[in-house]
Amino acid sequence: MQTITAVFAVVFPAIMQASTIDRVTVLPTCTINPDDRIVIEVLLRSGSMPTYLFEPTQLRVNGNEIVVDMFATSGMFDALSSLLVPVDIGSLPVGAYAYTINLHNLGWPDVQATVGSFDVDLQRCNSLPRGSRHLYWADGGGIIKRTSLNGAKIEGLVTDVRPSGFVLDPVARKMYWSDWEEGRIERANVDGTARETLVNTEAQNGLHGLVLDPSTQRLFWVSAGHQIWRSELDGSQAVPFVEGLHSPDWLIVDGRGGKIYWSELFDKIRRANLDGSGIETILSGLDYPRLLTLDLRGRKLYWSTYASAVANGLYRSNLDGSDLEPLVIGPSVSPISMLLHVFPGKMYWTDSYSYGKILRANLDGSDVEDVVTHLPDFPQELTYDSRSKKLYWAQPSMFGDYPTGSIMRANLDGSDVEILADGLDWPIGLSFDRGVATRPKRAIVALPK
Repeated sequence: MQTITAVFAVVFPAIMQASTIDRVTVLPTCTINPDDRIVIEVLLRSGSMPTYLFEPTQLRVNGNEIVVDMFATSGMFDALSSLLVPVDIGSLPVGAYAYTINLHNLGWPDVQATVGSFDVDLQRCNSLPRGSRHLYWADGGGIIKRTSLNGAKIEGLVTDVRPSGFVLDPVARKMYWSDWEEGRIERANVDGTARETLVNTEAQNGLHGLVLDPSTQRLFWVSAGHQIWRSELDGSQAVPFVEGLHSPDWLIVDGRGGKIYWSELFDKIRRANLDGSGIETILSGLDYPRLLTLDLRGRKLYWSTYASAVANGLYRSNLDGSDLEPLVIGPSVSPISMLLHVFPGKMYWTDSYSYGKILRANLDGSDVEDVVTHLPDFPQELTYDSRSKKLYWAQPSMFGDYPTGSIMRANLDGSDVEILADGLDWPIGLSFDRGVATRPKRAIVALPK
């Protein structure tokens, strides 16, 4: 059996505070990347360290040493901080490799870590089926679907749903959705098997805003009774924990910071602790705030407004609502979807006044530009895949019952626009899985305290 063995140690500069990270777990796997090549993927799990998604910007292979520079991209969070080491194992001779991983943009001094030890079974890796990563979504036509990232096959996984929200847990390989008509939350395995109802309360008819927070391992949603609910991932302990609200919407959870944020339909943004205490209005006098998005590294809250005659657009503030900044505003600005790409400092959005376009600007609102143009309708559900470094979005169906919707993608600069899946209705909740993976032995490295 062929294996690649990597031998690691952990090195941190003396200026690091010992309490910053108390444990690093390396879980190596071999997976299929978007180009159908087998790669080695390293997942970094930490103890008290904030959960960041990292992207490699530089990779060097020098003999038996692989050096990867990783830059944190807060604003896109996952249950594991993903260190993708895109080394085509077919190009490497079998042997021992030392991986040096340099972590940057953490909000504290940069870290150099040569982390862990593991064996990768090349024979099993080479037997993995190609095209095994998938994009999932819930379609307005009543079906939860997925497609491989080469677009070769669209699969219907679950039928008879009326989705108002859809989220994927790529680690546990579960998918969750809310049914607005039946007032229930359900889940299934990512292949559509083991479907089960988690929450079913008639009083919650019209629930929406489903959020899965990986750091607390809980679900959050809004009921039609002007309440915010939470439960465990198996649906147990489902309780309303924030009540007496006025049309809450656009939930977003900062699990590590212990806060939940939401907009109230007409004029305000509020937040509370995750036990429901400490409710506070952090912004008021707004015009239909929506599209709430957090940049936890920059400690900023972003949102849009759409009902003002002069001040529609994109805004941001500190997490407590102070230092409000208009970013992109005007009578002809009305965002309908927004995505932050914090590193390298860009935000993308689509707008009901900009037919067939995706726009972007710097995070401070400067340098507004059209990225993708000449699309068939108003693009929605902007999503970023860090592995392929591509922007994905949904094009809803334009002609009622006739399914003309699609899912499209492009490079971040707008080049190479292509249709990934078509003949759809109204796709929501675009989510990526991790693909098929082997599970070699873990390497756990405890840092000195």
